[in-house]
Amino acid sequence: MKQLALLVVVVAVLFHGRAIAGDAGEITFASGAIRIDNATLGQISAGTRIREGAVLETGVDGHLHVKFPDQGLLILRPNSRVVVSDYVHDESDGAGTRMRIVVSSGVVRHITGAWAKRSPEQFRVNTPVAALGVRGTDFTIFAGPLVTRAAVAAGGIVVTPIGEHCQADALGPCEGALATELFANGHQRFVVQATANGSKPDILEDHDLGIHPDTAAPPSAAEPAPNTTDGLSRPKDRGEEPALAADTLNKNELVGAALTHTAPVRPLVKWGRWSDLLDPARSDDIRADRERVASNGHFALYRDVSPAFTMPNEGVASFTLKDQESYFRDQRRGLTVPAAIDDARLTVDFGRQTFTTRFNVRAENMSATISANGGLFPDGRFVSSVISSNAAVNGALAGENASQAGLLFNHRVNDHITAYGATSWIR
Repeated sequence: MKQLALLVVVVAVLFHGRAIAGDAGEITFASGAIRIDNATLGQISAGTRIREGAVLETGVDGHLHVKFPDQGLLILRPNSRVVVSDYVHDESDGAGTRMRIVVSSGVVRHITGAWAKRSPEQFRVNTPVAALGVRGTDFTIFAGPLVTRAAVAAGGIVVTPIGEHCQADALGPCEGALATELFANGHQRFVVQATANGSKPDILEDHDLGIHPDTAAPPSAAEPAPNTTDGLSRPKDRGEEPALAADTLNKNELVGAALTHTAPVRPLVKWGRWSDLLDPARSDDIRADRERVASNGHFALYRDVSPAFTMPNEGVASFTLKDQESYFRDQRRGLTVPAAIDDARLTVDFGRQTFTTRFNVRAENMSATISANGGLFPDGRFVSSVISSNAAVNGALAGENASQAGLLFNHRVNDHITAYGATSWIR
């Protein structure tokens, strides 16, 4: 990020008076490195107005809060970029308001205001791979070039991959077979994940996998606590359905390609960072009812002991990437950058007791291809060959009939950059 204006300010400003058409909101809190369009430090002050089309950016230590006329709040955490691409509101009851926010990268929290709650069909958040509609909501997004993850603290969201049936320039939630809906309702442990492959977003349990947006960029002390009692707008005629509904839908919901619900698959292979594992307050939770099956200098990988692990004696199985946590570490600059994985393949030959994996690790201006193969042991663990692999890979199969897998990887990109991460797979 070029020429970020360093703004170390702590302000608490209430939005006064009647909104002016074209004004999207105003700054109520800012600290660290930020940039608003091309504004310099001297051009930014407490109460600075944000207009339609504004580009908001935060640096490595930046936090920025923008309050909207309807008391909605947009929060940018460090290393984030947001464009208020479309913002129009009337000055009476807000019925003519429309709002589209584009989260290009980073971690962003949004607390919807009165107008978005009243007219959710006029509100939209886009990321590089997904569209998010709201049901009267407090939610947080992690946006990368190939993956989007969203968690809900109050209300609900609808997440759909951007594509032919969900245009980026539309407003409101995209409903249909590819939409995934998540309400809070005590299910704050769950995260909706959308990827660039355009498939229906998954619902994953975040605490065990470390994939909550808060993990990538924790909230500052200045952020308001989540209000889990906020009112919310649910789809018509749905009643008080649970956040994770059963797979069955009634006949009325099936008409017109209504939203479908996906129950999360319980992950049997999980990982933790060593910094967490060595914390006595967290180590028991990470290790309970699990056995450690792999480790490297960054992560430890655990496998649930129930159900008992079994695997076939013959045949070949292909696995699909379910989740990942990966990074590039630049030792020269002392910088760690979150990454995404695409074009991922994992194949296990039970008869020959071998495995092969290949995938791309990507972040802004950085990429690496991991290619590894090696041996499979009777207990389901596998380790890469030093001779025929370009990365150190070790992991394990899990579940009945080896239905899941997890692996850790470490790859030296050059003399000062390393790619590393942890992944989980299903078949």
